Amino acid sequence: IAMYKAQMNPHFIFNAINSVQRFVIEKKTSLALEYISDLSKLIRSTLNFSDKEFISIQDEIEYLQQYVRFEKLRCDNKFEFNVIIDKTVDIENTGILPMLIQPFIENAVKHGIIPKDGNGKIILEITKDKLFEKEILKISITDDGVGLIISLKNKNTSSIHKSKGTEITQNRLMKLNEKYFLQSIQNFKIADISFENKTIGTKVEIIIPFIEIL
Repeated sequence: IAMYKAQMNPHFIFNAINSVQRFVIEKKTSLALEYISDLSKLIRSTLNFSDKEFISIQDEIEYLQQYVRFEKLRCDNKFEFNVIIDKTVDIENTGILPMLIQPFIENAVKHGIIPKDGNGKIILEITKDKLFEKEILKISITDDGVGLIISLKNKNTSSIHKSKGTEITQNRLMKLNEKYFLQSIQNFKIADISFENKTIGTKVEIIIPFIEIL
């Protein structure tokens, strides 16, 4: 788990630097400076979490809010980001892997929302449940973007780095659940959302063990 977590930090920084580079090439100096300022705050948060196996959901949400501001700056506030957390989840004392959710927000923005005509919405929902008599957290990330099929058609060479982040996260989930569950479980799935035979977005669903960090 620690090995895969270590891989996430350079992956994230690489993607962020690419965005700064684009602002510089386009001579958007003020945006580049603002973006670098936000990036420094994100890197500071990432370093603060680097020696922790788990952080609180509250810390993860605050980190994601920083990241979303970062992405909104890059794409002219093209989307809204809403968080829904079940009242039974104590966000201060419930643990989650650091940077677990960020790669899926990143993919939703870059592959779902940006190619879409008009603005979009991303919703993060966290609920508590039971599986095999064990308490679990269910995490879903839903967007109203163009969907998987169209995003795959739009795929280009820069997408390699984005898919790498998802791959690393899936490996982290696999190792985490091997540690906490005796049975093999499907801890990750992603699918298009359809309505009347039309794709209206994408949904990622993640299952992790419920862990208290009192």
